Amino acid sequence: MAVVQNILILLLAISGAHSLVHYQKYPGDEKTQSCKTPGSNTKVGEYSQHKDYCGIIYCHTANGDALIHYCQIPATFEKCEDSGVNTAEDFPRCCWKCVKYVTC
Repeated sequence: MAVVQNILILLLAISGAHSLVHYQKYPGDEKTQSCKTPGSNTKVGEYSQHKDYCGIIYCHTANGDALIHYCQIPATFEKCEDSGVNTAEDFPRCCWKCVKYVTC
């Protein structure tokens, strides 16, 4: 098991995907065993797409403890001209897509 884990860690490091993880506390719901995440309620042990960026919210406890996994910039092997990420695609596909900035 440790060998497989080390191989997976190495592959992620090599890919240069720039994936980040951070802890976030959301309101919890003991009755439904879920986290009240932006745009939805996510059940404990499940995840939902974040509505504002390329990432997912993984609900750990009914107290609202969650981990957010997201991409800061596209994978380096895509050789994108810009560093924006596509928020319309689901995670992790949005990590592998190049996007062009537009002037609004």
